[in-house]
Amino acid sequence: MSLLPMGEDEYDSHPAIWLRALLAEMPVGSFLIELHSGYRERAERRAFDLLNEIAKQVDERLMRDRLQSSEHLESIFWRSMQSAAESTHEGKRRLLGKALANAFLDEVSVDESELISGLLASIDTPHIAALARLSQAEREARESGELPERAQYAERPLIDALREAGEREHPLVLGVLATQGTD
Repeated sequence: MSLLPMGEDEYDSHPAIWLRALLAEMPVGSFLIELHSGYRERAERRAFDLLNEIAKQVDERLMRDRLQSSEHLESIFWRSMQSAAESTHEGKRRLLGKALANAFLDEVSVDESELISGLLASIDTPHIAALARLSQAEREARESGELPERAQYAERPLIDALREAGEREHPLVLGVLATQGTD
């Protein structure tokens, strides 16, 4: 629950300004305002990771034109910015930026960008770490010959090494990954 609204328009609204002024008069009020400001600044810095990735590939004019001409892209951009601002995983924020850069550069990539940003919005550090551990277990099983080759989208055989790796992961993390269709 937020004491102060986070949206730019809401932050500058009269009720929000009055609330900040009243809190500043209370002994603990200044602390709450400082706390809010600190978290807001951190979220902005995280969102800049995404913007910096986009800026590496996309001209500012092109970005502005594409955002103005496509509400769909604008919606994906906004959701990705929010996801980046909330994420503690730098790699996720940068990958969100790369997916968006592709969407800005190529109209055909917008739908793929939406899928990628939607998936990334639903996972964070614990899920990414679990995927890395499961991938490592699969790689080791393949190298040892325990895991046979398979077609790209074929179902993975359940072998002891992968079952054991999955059992070491938290059930909630596995549940989120299962609902996201991560392969």
